[in-house]
Amino acid sequence: MRLRSLVLLPATLWLTSAVYAQEAATPPAVAGNEPVSAGQANRRRFSLRIGPDYTIYRPASARTGQRFSGTWRQFGWGWGTFVTPKAGLHSQFNTEFLIGKSGDNRVYLLPVQFGAIQGWKVGSATLYAGLTGGPCGVNLRADPEGVKAGWRVAPSAALTAGANLSRRAYFEMQYYRINPVRGFDFSGTNLSAGFRF
Repeated sequence: MRLRSLVLLPATLWLTSAVYAQEAATPPAVAGNEPVSAGQANRRRFSLRIGPDYTIYRPASARTGQRFSGTWRQFGWGWGTFVTPKAGLHSQFNTEFLIGKSGDNRVYLLPVQFGAIQGWKVGSATLYAGLTGGPCGVNLRADPEGVKAGWRVAPSAALTAGANLSRRAYFEMQYYRINPVRGFDFSGTNLSAGFRF
């Protein structure tokens, strides 16, 4: 799974300084076949990575697409590696922030999902699929219908499938089912991908 919110830069910098401070305080290992300590393994796995995230959301309703655009695109930069599901069945928390806009009409979607996810290890990659559900915050403004801005909550559910490649790249597809709000159905397909250098 990818991270649903960006890791804050101050927290990342603090973690970076803490790791290097620990590394400086640890004496160098003696050459030979001695086992690697947990601290050394953690330092080897740690890296400050940054990379792009790109998301495309397509509402299933033609009326919603006409009012708020048929394709919602978002691009941003993220820090840190992606959270990779382990093999087997696990509980899952998931959240997203999606924006649709056409002229003065706009909508913000904030689904907060809880459920289960199944992971499969395939070489260095992890494949996963899951089912989640929960409330979805909806803030919309639609001038032709006289709908003013304001937050509302609707039940929602999502089917998710994706792949993580060595925690440095991911591709994910979701289908959201969201109960209509003020006559608009915001259910749709969400495609996202990202990479960390």
